This record gives sequence, structure tokens and C-alpha cells, in this order.
Amino acid sequence: SIFYKNYEKPRKEGILLIFVFSLWLILIKATVFPILIFGFILTFKSKLSKQTMLSIFSLCGIAFIAFCIKNFIVSGYPLYPTNIGGSILNADWRIPLEIQKMYYSLTQLHAYHITDIEIYQNWNFRDKAIHWFTLPKLHGLFNRLMILSLIISPFFTLRNKALKWIYIIGLIQFSALMITSPQYRFFFHILLIFSLIILAKILINRNSRWIFNFLLISIGLSFIPLFIPFGIDNFTDNPLMTRDNNLFESSNFI
Repeated sequence: SIFYKNYEKPRKEGILLIFVFSLWLILIKATVFPILIFGFILTFKSKLSKQTMLSIFSLCGIAFIAFCIKNFIVSGYPLYPTNIGGSILNADWRIPLEIQKMYYSLTQLHAYHITDIEIYQNWNFRDKAIHWFTLPKLHGLFNRLMILSLIISPFFTLRNKALKWIYIIGLIQFSALMITSPQYRFFFHILLIFSLIILAKILINRNSRWIFNFLLISIGLSFIPLFIPFGIDNFTDNPLMTRDNNLFESSNFI
């Protein structure tokens, strides 16, 4: 939102705010690193003073140092989950390299819903993509919706430069996740943003009455899973979601 509003006429306050938010998010979850591109795009589009540019790069430098210190304290590797720098610093509490590799392998197996690591190691990219795309239940559903959104979104974003960049950055982040751990919980926000952009482009030329009716229907549909029982066994194996008492209850207020 900040990027979109500042794209045509970048303001110093908006650019600094993007960097603050982006660096904060990266410190929480490193896989969102492509979000930094938003700030750099506006920086190169604008004519900022040397003092402001120094502030931006100082902010990035401080955040990077904090990121390395946090990782080093937790794992013994400054750039965890990679092992870069671990052998140089050689901390006593450093996670053994074999355990680090095993943990990474387990996250890969979890993403593809398999338990045999030998099968996974024999797969090529095509095998992984087909298996990932055809996963059952919610995982497969969101995976297919993500691919569908990547195909459809350009028709709604390419005419607008700011939206085009949002699409490109989302594509970069999704590609990074496909290489590391393509679990839908990691790319769900990309799917959500693309879906909302498509929805906004569809609604923008409609009159207010049409939009009001759409919102009314949406609110009505949201009540269905709260008050009407329906089987979700076809969507998930999670025992917490499939138990009988998953409806809204008055005791939840308490």
C-alpha cells in the first residue's frame, strides 16, 4: 500500500517507512527478503539527499548486523539457515552441520508430504513440481490456486507500473520459496495480495451499490462455517479442525 501510493511521486517519509517495515519483517522471517526491493525501487526513482541515502543504508546495515547477531546467538551461524561464517566464528554452541542439513531435509519432506528422503533425492525439478501441484486436500488446493493467481494476475497488473512491480516481487519471493520450502503457509500472503488486487480491479469500475451487495454476500458466507456444520475431512487431516465441536459456541465469548 505504501509502495503503491508513493510510486508516482516518491516521498522521503514513505521510502523510510517502507525500509523500516521491510527490515522488521525480515528480522522476523528471512524468506520475505524480496520485500526490500520495494524500498530500493522508490529510492532510485526519487531524488533523495545524500543524508537521507546515508540514513537508508545505515538502517539496512544496522538491521543486517542485528540479523547476524540474532542468528549467531540462536544457532552459532550468522547467516542461518546457511552455514556461511560458522566455521570462522566456531562457537561452542554451534549446531552440528549434520543436524542442520537434516533439519533442512525434513522441512523439504514436509513441504512435499513424503517421508522417504531417498525418493525425494531422486526427484528432478519436474517430479517435485508435479507432486507439489497434485498434493491432496488444502495443501494441493492452495498450491493450485497460487499457480492460477500467477497466471491470471498479469492481465490485471501489467498496465499499472506499481502493480507490475508488486507482481514481479511476489513472483521472486514465490520462486525463492519453491527452492527452499514451498509450504502454502509461507506464500499464502502472496496469494492473498494477488487475489485482492484482481478483486479490486474487477470492482473498481462498478457502482457503490454493486460493491455493497458483494460485501454483504461475503459477510453472509463467512457465517456458514461458524454456525452450520459441514464435513471438512476432504480438506484436511488436522484432528483439531476435524473434531465435532468446531462450531461457534457461546462459551467462546467467556
